[in-house]
Amino acid sequence: MEEESIIRIIITFVFAVLWMSIIFFAKKVIVNFGNKKGISHERQISLTRFSRAVTVILFIVSMSITWGVRFSSFWIYFTSTFAVIGMVLFSRFSFLSNIFSAFLIYFTLPFRLGDTITVYPTEKKRIKGVILEMNLFHIFLQDEAGDRVMLHNNVILERAIKRHQNSDPQTARKLNWQTMSNTAPPKVQLPGE
Repeated sequence: MEEESIIRIIITFVFAVLWMSIIFFAKKVIVNFGNKKGISHERQISLTRFSRAVTVILFIVSMSITWGVRFSSFWIYFTSTFAVIGMVLFSRFSFLSNIFSAFLIYFTLPFRLGDTITVYPTEKKRIKGVILEMNLFHIFLQDEAGDRVMLHNNVILERAIKRHQNSDPQTARKLNWQTMSNTAPPKVQLPGE
């Protein structure tokens, strides 16, 4: 019995070292890729936090297996909890879809901060604006009228988008700061007009 406990302690130590290494390397990969491609620091932080949460869950599951948690009762609790969470998430704006879409947008880089894009949600309607902010759930644009428009990430992947050639990340940072303050947002002359 004592020998089995020592083996479990060693396995726990190995998993802990492996877990910390995975967190370190995941953060390094996300930051290096983000810096190389010019992705904002805020998006790098949100993706780093998400990857850390996933590794924490995997660590907890591996520790449960190592220390002999009975999966018959654990599995019932786990699946029923996630069934309820899944119902809530999918019925309300499909948050998981937005997070997955954020990862696709992040790694495929169809556009970045400061780009001017036109989104065609329907055949007769379009939204044109400068990208101010991109996070795990939404992309914020400043449209031609100077208004701030929020689009869900999954809408960005589902709809036709035109990316205009003239892009300036500094413009997006300046516009984002101005629209976040209490002053009225300035009217922006979009490139190509």
